[in-house]
Amino acid sequence: VFEPAGIVFLEAMAYALPCVGSNCCAMPEFIAHDETGLLSRRGDSDDLAAQLLALASAPERAREMGLNGYHRLSERFTWKHVARRMVTEMAARLHP
Repeated sequence: VFEPAGIVFLEAMAYALPCVGSNCCAMPEFIAHDETGLLSRRGDSDDLAAQLLALASAPERAREMGLNGYHRLSERFTWKHVARRMVTEMAARLHP
């Protein structure tokens, strides 16, 4: 229901697994809906179950989302990429 950091999603992506989470907090930053996994409506357990069943019933789609997640992790969430974004953002705030 509430995930402020999203580390579990990065761990799943490292193993090329698709992610399922809700459309709030940090989850949409990590999970690209219909690309790296699925997002459900916050607090809607029926929607969450439907998203999980959708992945379970489409293994090829799940595999593709998992691979997309692995590439997203490699391109956006390694320490090198995160540090670069942090430095860029800090520099912009210090020198507007």
